[in-house]
Order: sequence, then structure tokens, then C-alpha cells
Amino acid sequence: MSILKIIGREGRLIWDDLPVSLKYWMIERERPDGGEESWHGRAIISQTDLRAMMEVQAKSRPIPINEPIFAEFRKGKEVYRGEILTSSSPDPVDSNPLIDFRGVGRLEQKDR
Repeated sequence: MSILKIIGREGRLIWDDLPVSLKYWMIERERPDGGEESWHGRAIISQTDLRAMMEVQAKSRPIPINEPIFAEFRKGKEVYRGEILTSSSPDPVDSNPLIDFRGVGRLEQKDR
């Protein structure tokens, strides 16, 4: 089994059709010998984007969060894409809202 830790500073989520910027993120990608890969991680999201998303939701009545959420993680010239399920809700009062997530399916890797 191989475990790869990837850390980056740029990215975005498409959360309920609204883009939310990622400040920092970390992914742990596990590839068991002969098995299916799995991945999970943590990300600090933009407090400004999170508050804007919540304001839009509040104006149109509470909207349930649709999952999985499309995510794009950038590290230099590499781009990682996939869908995630959140296991924690970010706190809009926190100056660095944190989410924990796990990947659904494969994590695609491409060059920009």
C-alpha cells in the first residue's frame, strides 16, 4: 500500500452551484496494492465566499447542501479534480473555516 500526502494553496469547490475558494488544502491518497484508491483530507475555505453562499441561501429559504460537491485542488502546474462528501460543516464565524472531507470515486490528476 502506498500513501501520498499532497498539500496546496489554491482550489475551489462548486457548492450548491456557487464557487467557494480554498485557501489551503491537504489530501491523503491511499493506493492499496491491487485495490481501489481512496482519498480524504481537510481544507480551509474562504470566509468571504462562505458568508456570501450563506446569504444567498438565507434569502431563498434554507437550501439543503447537495452532495457530492465538485472540488478542484491546484498545486503549481498540477490540478486534482474529484467529488467530495463533507464530514464537518464550516463555521462562518471562524476566520479560517475548516472542512473535513472524503473523496468519492477517483481523484483525477492533470497538468494546467
